[in-house]
Amino acid sequence: MKFNLVYGKSGSGKSKTIYEDLRNKIGTGSIYLIVPEQSNLTAEQNLFKLTGENTLLNVEVLTLSRMATRVMEKVGGKLYTRLSKIGKSMLIYDILTKEKKNLKFLGKSDKNIDIVRKYAYRAKET
Repeated sequence: MKFNLVYGKSGSGKSKTIYEDLRNKIGTGSIYLIVPEQSNLTAEQNLFKLTGENTLLNVEVLTLSRMATRVMEKVGGKLYTRLSKIGKSMLIYDILTKEKKNLKFLGKSDKNIDIVRKYAYRAKET
């Protein structure tokens, strides 16, 4: 299995490079395109436009959470409930408070850690 990571600044042609590479590899085996959660549909539409195909049997567009679920199903691991925004903020706040002395920026002032706490309260309200 081969893993390619494409990175660069905005507008540098990352997406074009990825889709052209995928077009050349269609039919050579299973291909997984891992995209951010909000880009799933757009990535699938771009694949169909670029290839001109109506179906892509060996290409699958996956988000990170969907890929994680698939892996856990295959290896038999336990699936956990996702944390809400509030839960994530509380967890981050707790870690920052405990590790404050090891963090250069946050350790200088309690105000820096309070920013996280305030965010947690705002997330709770929305």
